[in-house]
Amino acid sequence: MNEFKLPGCTTRPLSGYLKALAVFRLISEQKDHEALGCWDQGTFKIRTTLAPDDILSFFCNEYVPTPIITPWNGGSGFYPGDSRQGIDSILQTNDPRFAGYKQAITSVFNWPEWAEQMNTGQELLDVLETMIKNSSPGKKQQDLVKLKDAVLKEAESVKNKTSEDPLLLALERIEALSSQEPGLYRCLWNSIKKARTKYNDHVRQKTKDIIVPICRSRLPDNCLPWLDALCAIHADGSRTPHRILGTYGNDGRLEFGNNFMRIISSLLLDGNGSTAKDYLAASLWNQPVKGLPKVKAGQFDPGRAGGYNQGMGVEAKDFKANPWDYVLTLEGTLVLASSVVRRQGGNAGSRLTGPFTVHFSPVGFTSSEYTEPEGGETEIWLPLWGQFASFTEVRHLFSEGRSSVGRRQAGTGLEFSRAVGTLGVDRGISAFERYGFLKRRGDNKIALPAGKIPVRFKPQLEIFSELDPVLSRVDQFMLSFKKAPASYLQARQQIDEDLFNCTLQPDSLNYLKLIRSIGRLEKLLALRDRNKDPKLQQPLYGLSPRWVFQADDGSPEIRIAAAIASIQGTDRLGPIRSNMAGVSARTPWQWAEFSSDQHWFGSDFSERIGNLLSYRLMDAERKQAASMPFQGLIAVSPYDLMPFLHEETDDAKMEELLWGVTLIDWKKSGLIKIQKAWKYPVARSIISRTWCLLKLLHVPGDVRGVKIRRERSVSSLLNAGRVEEACAKAVQRLKISDLRPFPVRYNEPLSPARLLASLIVPIKNQNLLEEMVLQMPTE
Repeated sequence: MNEFKLPGCTTRPLSGYLKALAVFRLISEQKDHEALGCWDQGTFKIRTTLAPDDILSFFCNEYVPTPIITPWNGGSGFYPGDSRQGIDSILQTNDPRFAGYKQAITSVFNWPEWAEQMNTGQELLDVLETMIKNSSPGKKQQDLVKLKDAVLKEAESVKNKTSEDPLLLALERIEALSSQEPGLYRCLWNSIKKARTKYNDHVRQKTKDIIVPICRSRLPDNCLPWLDALCAIHADGSRTPHRILGTYGNDGRLEFGNNFMRIISSLLLDGNGSTAKDYLAASLWNQPVKGLPKVKAGQFDPGRAGGYNQGMGVEAKDFKANPWDYVLTLEGTLVLASSVVRRQGGNAGSRLTGPFTVHFSPVGFTSSEYTEPEGGETEIWLPLWGQFASFTEVRHLFSEGRSSVGRRQAGTGLEFSRAVGTLGVDRGISAFERYGFLKRRGDNKIALPAGKIPVRFKPQLEIFSELDPVLSRVDQFMLSFKKAPASYLQARQQIDEDLFNCTLQPDSLNYLKLIRSIGRLEKLLALRDRNKDPKLQQPLYGLSPRWVFQADDGSPEIRIAAAIASIQGTDRLGPIRSNMAGVSARTPWQWAEFSSDQHWFGSDFSERIGNLLSYRLMDAERKQAASMPFQGLIAVSPYDLMPFLHEETDDAKMEELLWGVTLIDWKKSGLIKIQKAWKYPVARSIISRTWCLLKLLHVPGDVRGVKIRRERSVSSLLNAGRVEEACAKAVQRLKISDLRPFPVRYNEPLSPARLLASLIVPIKNQNLLEEMVLQMPTE
């Protein structure tokens, strides 16, 4: 057995991957049934009885091409005016390798569904007249009348000069005369061509719905693999094209079937055998070759797809490319048959045909050009296997391709990435090469590589199931807009982008970004006027505390945000979220009937939190709450608050995290794990004595066994920037409570706004504050 790599068959571009499948399939089916193949560092490796020279000889002398035909397409070679170079070469050859191809083409031409061909100009006019009578009044009918009148006008002009009716001549004769006597017949021939094109378009449109299904019942069996790769026919009779082959074998103006016939005949029938062999060696082994022809690569190789400066260097419009690349690329698509539709029936992805094919997710692209949802339609995840496998095994892998998220099939690129990270894919796959089919120019698409995604288990992704119903409700809300606000769309898109990054690298940094994105969207929705239509019927809710643990980057910002968000309701007041987002105090999964408790305003984060604290104090006094309304399920060390107090934190990060973690249901599992992880502070520093003094008046419990009465004037003084007066009032309140503060001055240069905001944060190790402020009690 020989074992070697094929350097021309790589995972990128898409044509390289498909070439590998083609070589593997054709060798296994037509030459060496025991051949094995695998992927090795992005290049296909084959184990076979054939030597490299034997492979070249096989393809040039023995390879039987698949009958790739598309008789339903314009330009396919089966309609008047189409290029017939490839079809004619195949019909005229006696090469036994093309016997099946020849049989398929001949069969199509003999079908009774084809419209009768027009031989003379008068017959063309008669057909146009029938089309005019059968069409409804409007632009289409007017265009037909103009075409008919143009032919009559030019025919009358010729008749006046020659005394014979040119419309009685055969169309081929008029075409020849247009070259021989252009001054007399050129205008007539041009008008006839336009009219005939219109007729051909009409015939193609009319017969397409008939031709596609009858191809499966009438064409020889050797055509079925190509038809299976093109589209799936569903139980209700509807069809879905496999996007890797464009629209039923057509990519913009590139018609796959006719192009394939032209190229394969030029290689194996009309061309020089040694040249074809040199081209093949260049295609498979990247050997240098001269004299490449101009070949359109289409969507399979964006760098060679055509257009000025589309490849490396300064390029002209028409590229020279290896014809074998095109042949093997199309042969490779046959492995991607559409039997997977049977497995996916009944879910959201049932109308996407082809294995590992899902709806496009505009995530994971470095260019913003491809991050708009309308930029793409589908994407395909092509499996890479690192261990040698037979083609039978590989064919089974593609026909039964599995990608599941929980109990459902992955329907989008984002869900597929999650499936890869939770081992919801077939065993034996080491990685996937992701391709998005994106718009390039007009209706043309390109297959853009979007990265190699390794398959490995990432248990951190399991909590995504908690976010699914949340995002589903957001998406339903977005759809209720005639045109959703750009800020909403951008925030929602960023969540998907961060979700995708988490599936690739589920570390705390990416989870932190994800929660921040959730927070940005939550803030937009929470502060929206709920009297406006459309309405978000319920607040977003239902994440578990495990999200905080996953996003713990060791910073004070995540700890402070989680502690504030964990503030619970008292006997009279609601949780902190009722003041931020206006949720119900008793049932936080519903909006409050009145939003009077919502109190989120201020010029910056510190001011907004300070205002929140002042409002809760006022509300607690008004409702005669028994305790301070700052009891949290998560408490942070006083050391963790000092960076915020000294303006060393990222307040934008903290605010977005706070809004994000307000979606957490603290009754769910994960809280104890956070409390244990945060047993010790991030770092130790000097604790502010001023803060300790003020905080002792805002703890929900007793201070050295004494219940401290609320002193609202402290927050009012801090709000006015009068820190020393606030401290004096606090000292006075402690003395009234029979506690003995140290006789010291409280004149640290601290921001009054930050001092006020910091008082809302639940803290632990209260004894540290007491030791810094209070003298030991006397006997």
